[in-house]
Amino acid sequence: MDCLSAERAGCVARKRSTVLIVVGIVGVVLVGAGYWYHLSTQRTVPAGILSGNGRLEADEIQVAAKYAGRVAEIDFQEGDLVKQGQVLARMDTKETEAAERAAAAQVAARQKDSEAARSEIGRRQAR
Repeated sequence: MDCLSAERAGCVARKRSTVLIVVGIVGVVLVGAGYWYHLSTQRTVPAGILSGNGRLEADEIQVAAKYAGRVAEIDFQEGDLVKQGQVLARMDTKETEAAERAAAAQVAARQKDSEAARSEIGRRQAR
């Protein structure tokens, strides 16, 4: 649609306002896209946890069992706060209990052997 010389001023004004409207819409879309990008790149943190920049220093603590064996149960998750003296894991004691029963059986057998030997000594001394 060409502007005629008589309508040229009105036509230029309409074109200018159309261009301004298009530029405004494009600007609003760009600002909205930027805001959406800003929100989507922020990390969300669970309630009760703080987030920030800085330096974190921590002490690494070595944990060891008194006796070797297999772990039967773990009573914490990684990152949990624990207190001194809190039970963190339970050892599988089946092998230890079996060894204890075997040792108790050996003690009982040796006691019977000892009683039999004393009885034999008493019998031989009585002759």
